[in-house]
Amino acid sequence: MNTTQTIDAKLLQKMIVSAALWLDEKKEMINELNVFPVPDGDTGTNMSLTMLFAAKEVEEVENVTIETIGKAFAGGALRGARGNSGVILSQLIRGFVKGLGTNDSVDARVLAKATKLAVATAYKAVMKPKEGTILTVAKEVSNIATILYKTATDAQSFLKEIITHGYSVLAQTQYMLPVLKEAGVVDAGGAGLMAIFEGAARVVLGEIDIEIKKTTSPKKAVAIEKFNTEDINFAYCTEFIVKKERKSYNEEKTKEYLSTIGDSLVVVSDDDYIKVHVHTNDPGLALTHALNFGALTSIKIENMKEQHTAIVNKEESKTIKKEIGFVSVATGAGFVKILESLRVDVIVEGGQTMNPSTEDIIDAIYKTQAKQVIIMPNNKNIILTANQAAKAVENIKVIVIPTESVVESISAMFVYDNSLTDIDEIANKMKATIDTITTAQITIAVRDTKIKGEKIKQGQYLGILENEIVSHNERLEDTFKDILSKLDTDSEIITIYYGEDIDEQTAIKYQQIATEVCPNSDIELHSGKQPVYYFIISAE
Repeated sequence: MNTTQTIDAKLLQKMIVSAALWLDEKKEMINELNVFPVPDGDTGTNMSLTMLFAAKEVEEVENVTIETIGKAFAGGALRGARGNSGVILSQLIRGFVKGLGTNDSVDARVLAKATKLAVATAYKAVMKPKEGTILTVAKEVSNIATILYKTATDAQSFLKEIITHGYSVLAQTQYMLPVLKEAGVVDAGGAGLMAIFEGAARVVLGEIDIEIKKTTSPKKAVAIEKFNTEDINFAYCTEFIVKKERKSYNEEKTKEYLSTIGDSLVVVSDDDYIKVHVHTNDPGLALTHALNFGALTSIKIENMKEQHTAIVNKEESKTIKKEIGFVSVATGAGFVKILESLRVDVIVEGGQTMNPSTEDIIDAIYKTQAKQVIIMPNNKNIILTANQAAKAVENIKVIVIPTESVVESISAMFVYDNSLTDIDEIANKMKATIDTITTAQITIAVRDTKIKGEKIKQGQYLGILENEIVSHNERLEDTFKDILSKLDTDSEIITIYYGEDIDEQTAIKYQQIATEVCPNSDIELHSGKQPVYYFIISAE
């Protein structure tokens, strides 16, 4: 193996792609490190989706330099960030890229500087940093890099020593946080970060070679917005490759036939393959004709009318048409219907099982077509993403209400007075309202774990009160009664939202149970049709 003194732009490009692929391969193992045993947007999944989005941007870079690769990496990570772990990772990447600067290549000294800026940026982004997390692993890796670069002779040995030290620090995270020590696991975010380091190093160490795959579809043309969708005569952009199996192929006759069913025709061939591009209203005719000459591969059919409509809608969504708009994150047809009835402008699909990306929320902000926007993320793991989206938009004032459940956003919208135009006043009223709401949820444990001395078994029903597991039982009814008894039984209103796995008749039965447990409260029942949670309960 030849030693590498410096890393140039093309090698850096491959390292980023390799890191994303390696993390994606390790994501389930990282997910298993999560202490909280509920089916959620797990750390490994969120970090992997963030890195894959960023890596795709990196692959698309045309003029490959350290600066252009870094810009694509940081921008992609910011827009693709999902969950708290994805947002923290995006901030590490942002600082790292800043440290790379505009050099033609980077050596150990520059890498050490970049890791230092990465750590500073990430720590600044987290309001209350905790040691024993991804931040600790990043900090200690940076510290060792700052020491090692002074005597480093090549990139291979430099990266090996950093990774060895990083895994040693990762092992220690188990003893830094009580919750990790009790569960007997290391920090999942730290494990994800080490997978990124390891994946990147594999290219430098010669363990893997990465082929950069740019998409073959043309870039979006500005001119596409200047005509009506109805002006597209042939709707389907159809591309495919034929592996020749018959000698009867005649290129001129093939072009002549395809020109009768479409336009924008391109046909090229060699001794083994035929590649076809055609815009047509009947892709099936083109494919059927091609089967006369051999087997089809690499078939791609895109509806250009739908693509054009989507582009136009996206541009129109940036037109300001109202003063104040609302964005809420939710999943479940019942909850969506309720939020729409309360005048929430845009509902982002997502929640516990799939955290939306920063870009998803940015798009939602523009879709409100409002001068000022209030976002309700409805999940602890989405609040950082919402904050990041709020900072990324231009010419729109955005306030994030730190709602941790969809029922909090429902209560917040109930107090909204549309005669008010001061967004700060509206936000303050909403924040005051959610402070009066107590939220409980019932789900099922997806893994064995131990939390605060309680051994939780996979398959048990979990009662979660204000994000703390307070009950676990073998029977759903026992957990339901238990969680209700731990609520304020003198609450004026208790609202039960039942999920997609509970039918209406069963839900009515549980409403009656709630009436018996909480006789002094008005019990309301609604269909949330949410996944993951059998019941979501609010008390106010």
